[in-house]
Amino acid sequence: MIRNILNIILLFATVIFAQEKKNNVFIYSNEPNSSIYINDQIFGLDSVSTFLQPGSYIITLKKDIYEWNSDIISDTILVIDNTVLRESYSFKNKIYLETSPEDAYIKIGDKKIGHSPLFLNPEIKQINLSKPGFQSKIYDIKTGVPEQNVELKFVGTEQKQLFRNTPWFKVLLGTALVLGGTAAYYKIEADNNYDRYLETNDQQYLDKTDSYDTISGLAFGVLQINFGFILYYLLSD
Repeated sequence: MIRNILNIILLFATVIFAQEKKNNVFIYSNEPNSSIYINDQIFGLDSVSTFLQPGSYIITLKKDIYEWNSDIISDTILVIDNTVLRESYSFKNKIYLETSPEDAYIKIGDKKIGHSPLFLNPEIKQINLSKPGFQSKIYDIKTGVPEQNVELKFVGTEQKQLFRNTPWFKVLLGTALVLGGTAAYYKIEADNNYDRYLETNDQQYLDKTDSYDTISGLAFGVLQINFGFILYYLLSD
């Protein structure tokens, strides 16, 4: 009986001792919004202070939990008995690259990595830029410059000016507004005079009705021609 009690006491002592043999682990990040995971379980933001049993752990830091395709740092740490482990991780600021014009192909060697504008990792030193109608360019990334703009030389055939960007488009559009207003105004006047003619049977109101209807019809006809020109040239572009 006494022997069994001693065994139970030893068992509890072993369990308690095993539970106490956890070790301090501190993980720091240079990004205040970064999330810190240990073995795929989130432990906190910016920095973590915890106790871990001895063993190997996978540490993952995500730069911004709310940002799509955010930067990720992954590492493996080894926790040893009776130690204090401190690990610091730093995210490097990306470089924002623009081109004039935009939507240029960006390659590293023969590998395409995207279109401009684009955020680049600071480890990238040189890129190839290309766009149809423009001269290709090899560009060396400037260190320490967070925003960079590269101008590509136009070598294609000069395109004609779009009709909507010409003064004629503005003239025709303005004329259409005037003609539409004129047609509507004289149509209303014609209707009003016809109502007066029905009330008074006075011939002058009927004559005015005919005149105003004629003007309104002419304005509406020219408006249709005007719209025809606008649609034709817009579709030609």
